[in-house]
Amino acid sequence: MTKVYRFWVMGILLLGCVGMEFYFQIAHGITVVYTHLFYIPIVVAAFWWGLKAGLPVSLFFALMHIALSFPDIEKFVLLRSLALVFVGSVIGIISDMRRRAEEALRRSRRDFKEIFQAIGQPSIILDPQHRIMSANRAIVKVSGRSEEELIGKKCFEIFHGTDQPPEGCPLEKIRISGQLETAVMEVEALNRSLLVSCTPMLDDSGRPEQVIHIATDMTGLRRAEEEVRESEEKLRSFQENVPISLYATTPEGELLSANPASAELFGYNSMDEFLEVPVSDLYADSKERDKVLKQLKKTGKINDREVLLRKKNGSTFWGSLTVMTSLDESGKPVHFDGLVLDITERKQAETALKESEQFLADLFEGIQDGISVLNTDLTIRHVNGVMKQWYAKKLPLEGRKCYECYQNADKPCDPCPTLRCIESGKTEWNVVPGLPGSPAEWIELFSYPLKDPDSGEVTGVAEFVRNITERKRGEEALQKAHEELELRVKERTDELHAVNEELEAFAYSVAHDLRAPLRTIDGFSHILLEEYSDTLDEEGKYYLERTRTGAQNMAQLIDDILNLSKIGRQSMDKQTINLETIARKAYELLEVEWKGRKVNFAVHRCPPALADPPLMQSVFMNLLSNALKFTRNREEAEIEVGCETRDEQTVFFVKDNGTGFDMKYVDKLFSPFQRLHRAEEYEGTGIGLAIVQRIIHRHGGQIWV
Repeated sequence: MTKVYRFWVMGILLLGCVGMEFYFQIAHGITVVYTHLFYIPIVVAAFWWGLKAGLPVSLFFALMHIALSFPDIEKFVLLRSLALVFVGSVIGIISDMRRRAEEALRRSRRDFKEIFQAIGQPSIILDPQHRIMSANRAIVKVSGRSEEELIGKKCFEIFHGTDQPPEGCPLEKIRISGQLETAVMEVEALNRSLLVSCTPMLDDSGRPEQVIHIATDMTGLRRAEEEVRESEEKLRSFQENVPISLYATTPEGELLSANPASAELFGYNSMDEFLEVPVSDLYADSKERDKVLKQLKKTGKINDREVLLRKKNGSTFWGSLTVMTSLDESGKPVHFDGLVLDITERKQAETALKESEQFLADLFEGIQDGISVLNTDLTIRHVNGVMKQWYAKKLPLEGRKCYECYQNADKPCDPCPTLRCIESGKTEWNVVPGLPGSPAEWIELFSYPLKDPDSGEVTGVAEFVRNITERKRGEEALQKAHEELELRVKERTDELHAVNEELEAFAYSVAHDLRAPLRTIDGFSHILLEEYSDTLDEEGKYYLERTRTGAQNMAQLIDDILNLSKIGRQSMDKQTINLETIARKAYELLEVEWKGRKVNFAVHRCPPALADPPLMQSVFMNLLSNALKFTRNREEAEIEVGCETRDEQTVFFVKDNGTGFDMKYVDKLFSPFQRLHRAEEYEGTGIGLAIVQRIIHRHGGQIWV
């Protein structure tokens, strides 16, 4: 009933009761009979709204009854008024109690529903016939069906796909026991293994009225159990196959268990044989066993203790021992679990390392040059004995700045090779003056970077210091001698230059003086042949021709000698040139010598060369002229210019199919005026190849045949 409807009903009752009371009081003078009607609105108000309405309404009618009886208020009027108030109060209190009880019941049901929905495990409420009465969110999520689709259905039809409860159904067990029942069931519809817990809610007769059905997913647990089994199997396999000795012993020294690696490590043929051996027999020294037990008693464990152990054959080896103590409830040792690693190779490596360190230390101290190891802030970390001897007045050197000890300065020297080494990460070198008064007045300093092996960052510098005082003095003396020699060479050069100029002037003077009579002889001989040929017999003409030829050869010889002398004095302008082009140009200039002949001239591709162009032009003119001269008797001349690589050097060549020469005279080939053929056969003065050799030598090259 709505609140508005209740107010209307209450108002009608109040007006009706009040109206009737006034009607009978005024019209008929009856004041007692109809006051019982007041109980109706009082009871209704108290029932609907409790004490907060029942008490005011009852007081209203009690006061109105007293007021209507005034002034003749009798005793029974007061009693009736009190009765009205009492009835209104009692019914109001009862109504309030009922309302609170109903609210508590609703709240309890709401809380139950919220708790039921909040259960993380899939849960349903069943009636005794397996019908689903309620389902929480977890079962809705797992099943993929809404709560409306589940309610009213039988659980075994939904989750097991059968028309009968499955075997071992806990609800069926509850029918008999009436108590909590659990069972592990495979639910095909959910593809899960579930632990089902059924809790009955009993009626007044003790029979199950509803059953709370909570399912816990056991799939993960079973998977975890399987993983535990697999892990245990792997652990067992690991213990069986790991190449490390694993064992367990009693506090008295008896072996309880061990893996095969233990028997193999100690040289026993089988596990049974090894387990019969007392633990004390496995120690090379029984006192070491006592020390191990003492430490176990004190700390309960041993970590990586190095002990000398004994094998079955009596040989010994170094082992790393790690032991843990297992205690009982009273804290008393039950057994020891141990691990042994064979560290013989490690011990040998440590011994070798110590020997190596000692060797390096001896070497460090034995080197007769100074060695100084610095940090990156130039603080001296370590020095050898030589440095201490040189800088004895500055001891101790370690922990101080290098420039303070070695240079007696308050800042690094400039330039400082060690600072450059730190910045560049590369070896740096410099010659610097030593400390005045020190045996090392001049030192040669090599700075080597010391780098972190992982990051490559420079962490320090090793200075290798060599005393070069004697060498420096020798260099100074050598420099002085060199300067004196330079002065003498200059003086001699000036003298030679003056002599060369005189010789050159003399050569030109001689050449000029010689050319005049030669031209006279040649000229007059020519006139005689031209104008007096009729009067001369053949023998006279022959002698005049021989005279002219000799004069002309003498003139050519003078020119060749002058050219040869010029080669040594001529300045060179080296450029990158193409020898192919120069060879072809030289061949074109010699057209007079090959015109009308059958000559196969070939120039192969050659790399660029650094040389003086005019001088190289002279080289090819002489070589090609010789080639053309000595192939003139061939019907078809073959001349070839090219290059090849020998011993990683480029060799240029000129080849021909000419007459050739006897190789026993090869040493004379490049000498001036040396001819290997008769003048009647091949003309020439014997100067050409000497000029070629001198040009090649001036370029720093070699020439041969």
